[in-house]
Amino acid sequence: MQQTPQRPGKVGDCHADSIRRADIMSVLDTVKACGAARLANRLPAELRQMFGLALVREIVAADPTTGIEKKHVGGQEEERERVLSEAEIRALSARLADANLLNSTQHAVWVMLATLTRIGELTRARRAAIDLAAGTWIIPADHSKNAKEHTIYLRQH
Repeated sequence: MQQTPQRPGKVGDCHADSIRRADIMSVLDTVKACGAARLANRLPAELRQMFGLALVREIVAADPTTGIEKKHVGGQEEERERVLSEAEIRALSARLADANLLNSTQHAVWVMLATLTRIGELTRARRAAIDLAAGTWIIPADHSKNAKEHTIYLRQH
């Protein structure tokens, strides 16, 4: 009788074509057990992208993430309220400088912090949506997460 070899608890030592859905779920369960349900919910999308490329390149014959949904992983995420303290905002400047990011990326971080917009809203912004005279930026409904138009005020009123 041939014995099945022991599989490692993580997939880092495995060849991509030997990774099964059970291996992916084991990794996701470990992440969730560490208290990172949000990360566990996001990982399948990243892994799906990786295995999608592996399929195109014929590195794997099948995507082991197929069928994995949030309800199987971290489940429903709770709404979070996160507020940066003044000290954290002051520290952000030094951290961004040390992060070796492009200036445009650093500027984007500051714009998002100042306007409370999301990266997708910022990257899809068009000059026509910004009225400097009125001091407003209109985010169209089809660019916002909740599918509602938003007016961002760019100066104090």
